[in-house]
Amino acid sequence: MAFWGSDTIRQKQVIEGLVFPYEDNRIEHGQYLLSVGPESFVTVNDTKTEMKGLYDQISIEPGQFAIILTEETVTVPKNAIAFISIRASIKFRGLVNVSGFHVDPGFTGRLKFAVYNAGPNPIVLERSQPLFPIWFADMDDGNSDEYDGVHKAQRHITADDVNRLRGQIASPNVLKQEIEELKHAIDKNYDKLNHRLTIWTGIAVAAFMLFVGIWAKEYFFKSSSETASGQSQVKTTLDRKPSQ
Repeated sequence: MAFWGSDTIRQKQVIEGLVFPYEDNRIEHGQYLLSVGPESFVTVNDTKTEMKGLYDQISIEPGQFAIILTEETVTVPKNAIAFISIRASIKFRGLVNVSGFHVDPGFTGRLKFAVYNAGPNPIVLERSQPLFPIWFADMDDGNSDEYDGVHKAQRHITADDVNRLRGQIASPNVLKQEIEELKHAIDKNYDKLNHRLTIWTGIAVAAFMLFVGIWAKEYFFKSSSETASGQSQVKTTLDRKPSQ
């Protein structure tokens, strides 16, 4: 298997019509740069987004999946195979290709890139942005098994594509957010419980002090009464005692 160089891609473009629409300045270092097309779907939305303007934008939040349709239609000759990726400058921000990494011999149509934002920040993309490099390589002449599946001649993001990705995403960022929300709720409930505990502790202490005060008052009053009564009895006894 031999990968095509830039000159070979230009020659094959004339003969095979590999990419449409085609821009010669998109060829560099043996690859062609495909761009963001008119449709996308991000999992925070309910349906796909149509980017009708040339520079319309989409935002892929951290922990979200997206499907991005290419602007170009790609045609892979039946005796060749193509490989696809994402530009390194976007990869380093956390955008990961989770779809296939090759295009079958004989395929023709727009490509759909399934991507995932594994980074900490939203990633904003705009239509016509050169984003997806594609490489072509020769296969031997004995290949007659060209692609003839359901994705041949695809041009749109379908309802099935959207339904497969819809729903809550259990990503690390989503889980982190849920944990932080749970921690906040626990802290809030703890503060409420601590406040209530302080109030009830104050009430209990006040009730105890009131009980002690009442008990002490009764005790000392009774003790004083008994002392006074004893002193009165002693005085009466002394008064009754006959003189010598």
